[in-house]
Amino acid sequence: MTALTATQVAAHFNASGNSRPAAPTNVSATAGANQATVSWTASTTSAGAPVTGYLVTAYIGTQPQNSLGVSGTTTSVTLTGLRGATSYTFQVVASNNFGNSPPSAAWTAWQL
Repeated sequence: MTALTATQVAAHFNASGNSRPAAPTNVSATAGANQATVSWTASTTSAGAPVTGYLVTAYIGTQPQNSLGVSGTTTSVTLTGLRGATSYTFQVVASNNFGNSPPSAAWTAWQL
């Protein structure tokens, strides 16, 4: 008996119908005083592997500043502790039992 190759394992996984979630879509943010409320459309995934959580991250440039994890049924969260008079970019990543989605398209909220 020989071990399966990486290609064979990937083909078997793909044939199972289960997969990592798709990237969340329609990300938007509403700025507040030192905070932002970030909303998104839920990720799509296979029935056997529902989204178990989301990680929402605020960036200044390319540097992550603040992140908050929420349940897989949540599609909006308020990130606090952000600096005023600063532009932030927000991204959302979904996760399930098979891994993480690609990051969502970035959304920039100007001058919190």
